[in-house]
Amino acid sequence: MLAPAFRYLSVLLVLLGVTSAPAQVTPPAFSKAFSPNTVAVGGGSQLIFTIDNTDDTTPATDIAFTDNLPAGMVIAAVPGVTNTCTQGTVTAPAGGSTITFADGGVSGSTICTVSVNVVGTTAGTLTNTTGDLTSSAGNSGPATADLTVDADNFSLSKSFAPALITLGQRSRLTLDLDYSTIRSTFAQSIQFSDQLPPGMTVAAPSANISNTCPAGSYTITPGASQVSAFISFILQGDAGTCQIAFDVEVSQAGTFDNVTSNLTYSDSGNRSGGFATASLTATVGFLNKAFTSQVAPGGTVDLEFTIINFTRSDAAANIAFTDDLDAMLSGAVATGLPLSNVCGAGSQISGASALTFTGGSLPPEGRCTFTVPVSIPAGAAAGTYTNTTGTPTADVGGSPSTFGPAVAELLVVPAPLLTKEFTDDPVAAGGTVTLEFSVTNASTTSGATDIAFSDPVTDVLGTSFAPTDLPKNDVCGAGSQLSYASLGADRFAVQLSGGNLAASGSCTFSTVMQVPAGVSGGTYPSTVETISATVDGNTVVGAGASDDLVVVSGPQFRKNFTPSAAVPGG
Repeated sequence: MLAPAFRYLSVLLVLLGVTSAPAQVTPPAFSKAFSPNTVAVGGGSQLIFTIDNTDDTTPATDIAFTDNLPAGMVIAAVPGVTNTCTQGTVTAPAGGSTITFADGGVSGSTICTVSVNVVGTTAGTLTNTTGDLTSSAGNSGPATADLTVDADNFSLSKSFAPALITLGQRSRLTLDLDYSTIRSTFAQSIQFSDQLPPGMTVAAPSANISNTCPAGSYTITPGASQVSAFISFILQGDAGTCQIAFDVEVSQAGTFDNVTSNLTYSDSGNRSGGFATASLTATVGFLNKAFTSQVAPGGTVDLEFTIINFTRSDAAANIAFTDDLDAMLSGAVATGLPLSNVCGAGSQISGASALTFTGGSLPPEGRCTFTVPVSIPAGAAAGTYTNTTGTPTADVGGSPSTFGPAVAELLVVPAPLLTKEFTDDPVAAGGTVTLEFSVTNASTTSGATDIAFSDPVTDVLGTSFAPTDLPKNDVCGAGSQLSYASLGADRFAVQLSGGNLAASGSCTFSTVMQVPAGVSGGTYPSTVETISATVDGNTVVGAGASDDLVVVSGPQFRKNFTPSAAVPGG
């Protein structure tokens, strides 16, 4: 008697418009795949799980599965987890062997995916079978896929050194290519790219680039966010290893996960070595510092300090630290000190080869930034020099506190040395004067190419102050040119382009400048801001040069012998 009553109740609920959602009758389909499905030992592959709910219009919830990776396979150092499902939590610890997915969901008539980067560590065919996928729609069963880890393959790996830096410090990114085990007579069309993560770029203006790999095309541009390499072929007799390395810098604190593209090549067919992963972490400390640019021997560079009080309620007082510049580079000295009130009233930084900062103060969550010019000795060798402060101290909320030292790296580059001189001034208004330049290659081991500078001469006496004998060719190496070019907005410059010098080589060249008639007598400064060149594949930027042009307003008297030499009795 109860069954008819329930039947009548169901009919009544339908008539009243009260209905329940249809039950899910088809569990989602579950599958997985590796991309690429063949890698070298140590190569990376993306493991992709696909949950297909296209056979049912009803959403599936409470989706879960566990995947225990087989021996010889681990989660990559950069797991690179993605999840396009409507919800769900993926657990995939770097270096681990178990991936879990829980509390997932997928809409009706749709497909979602979960992916994790893995690495093949042992050669062979590695069969990976998950546990059952369960959900509100029932049990979908396991998913299976194979990853082939080929011992006779071309592999790619990468690393950051150091992998932990403070903001303002550089790290060196090294890409290691191993082709020591390739079977065929040659590999060709070897290529990969590396898209750096947001906030990371190739260091500029010089990235300290090195490359021991065979001839090919490489794109590593200072300031860029992507690098690439293409090697035409490698003979089996050349089998071995090689490295591409360069400096990177970051614009903010955080962890930067870096994954290359898949390395591909051909040897009797298209092959894959997998991708490479690495992470770099940048931190911000109580005391931070950085050199604001590279510098040439004999130049000056700004050392910038930033102090941050992270506490929300306590002020920091009596902030102090020391910084031994001479320990970084013998002969490096600060100029223009002491400076007062740079970080709170009464604060001061003083010294020359050794700096002392005292009396700093900051409110809660306060910060200050100040710079110190540092002069680099003319005999400094090119290279990277690490500068580390002593231990900073402060009273925070009235309690004595110590903090980690700040680290910065100084890049001394073999940039060309430039001098300029007006050789025959004082000059009268309306006369001519010789402007002479000398360039020396500071590198004692490598040639310098693409030497260039721009001297905005019209900034001295206006547009009427112009050269009378330009352009001139081959003034500083074959193919170089000294020219007169527009900088826009009625500004013109004497420019050198295409200069090239052998190691320790030098050149001297000049142009005759017309001094405007009617110009007032006086001393007029003239400055070239920078000089640039390419040395060992790196763009290097050196200090410019200055000289004063002296103009006299009255008549000028000169004499000379013509000819300047004569025989006895002549």
